[in-house]
Amino acid sequence: MTIPPMVRRYGALLASAAFLLAGNALQNTLLGVRATIDGFDAAAFGLTMAGFFGGYVAGALAGPTLIERVGHIRVFAVLATTASAAALAHPLFPDVIAWTLLRLATGACVAGLLLVVESWLNGTVANADRGRLLSAYFFLNYGVTAAAQYFLLLAPASGFELFILASVLLSLAVAPVGLTTQAAPTPTARRRLSLKRLYAVSPMAVVGCFVVGVTNGAFWALGPVAAIGLGLDAASVSLFMSATIVGGMLAQAPVGRLSDKMDRRWVIVSGAVGLSLTAAPFAAGALDFGPLFVAAAVVMGGFMFTQYALCIAHANDFAAPGDFVVVSSGLLIVFGVGAAIGPLAAGVAIDAFGPQALFAHIIAFSVVNVLFGLWRMTARLAPARDQVAGFAPAPVNSAPALDPRAAAEPPQGVERD
Repeated sequence: MTIPPMVRRYGALLASAAFLLAGNALQNTLLGVRATIDGFDAAAFGLTMAGFFGGYVAGALAGPTLIERVGHIRVFAVLATTASAAALAHPLFPDVIAWTLLRLATGACVAGLLLVVESWLNGTVANADRGRLLSAYFFLNYGVTAAAQYFLLLAPASGFELFILASVLLSLAVAPVGLTTQAAPTPTARRRLSLKRLYAVSPMAVVGCFVVGVTNGAFWALGPVAAIGLGLDAASVSLFMSATIVGGMLAQAPVGRLSDKMDRRWVIVSGAVGLSLTAAPFAAGALDFGPLFVAAAVVMGGFMFTQYALCIAHANDFAAPGDFVVVSSGLLIVFGVGAAIGPLAAGVAIDAFGPQALFAHIIAFSVVNVLFGLWRMTARLAPARDQVAGFAPAPVNSAPALDPRAAAEPPQGVERD
């Protein structure tokens, strides 16, 4: 049997990414369930998950320097080993401070690991193959993350077994990368835009990514906690979380095509309105678990997980052609800061008002995007249709190293500090 060239060339890296994404996704949902079992209040658990996103920002900032100094394989091996050890340590130290530090370390490792995989793929792919590779990575990212939710059913969350499984998956991620015969690309220094200049490129994208970070970060961190508070068991929590992920995956293409044909800010605003409306029944406690509950979760995920990609596409409409990756990198940092704040705010709200407060939190911040987007449409005209960069779907877990609009060589054209 002939192995397709795409699989032969990139299969090892994609396999490593699959193990990494599975281990991280399992751990994320597992910790929410285990925190409830161990008696963490929502605010305390929100602090631990804020640590993950804070670490993610640190890893995204430090990762390029580490890769430049010691190379892709060594960075990947060290970070995967550290993340694997951190997964095992959680049940040993069921304490808020310990978990916060462990999540901080895990977030930094996951950001660095994704950066290794994506920058390696980006540095070796031919421009003609870039779109197909991103599409394969996109479906892998969403598919593995959704499927990993069901690992929660393999053993009780109160024991050690699922933490061991998460650790094993993270450890296995080293094997394909370590054995690949494909040479890693030569590390190059990565440039960044200052926040001031990034805001000058697109105020809507900066504010939008921050707000999306606040809402999505809160959902990733506290979605399982809120679901348990609403009376869902482990199987139902897995279905609820995977339904939102599948909704995000299915919505990327149609939303992207729509946004390429009109002012993206209208699509961002409409998506924020849609997210508010679909989160409202959850906030009101109006849905019992069943087919309608799951369907609502799918639609909510479709609105929630397309907002980030829309904001990046809007920023790239105003960026120089060679600056797509550097703009996306800056917006990832903005998103990460918002995602670190989101669990803290939502955790306090849940403790004060109950599990429905998570969805009220999502609604409140989505309204910010609606109002800011409407204002920005009065402040600047949309770019001409022949000047738009084109929408690129955003994987649910990603560092912004892959982009079909970007060439493999380092981008040029934006003034730097």
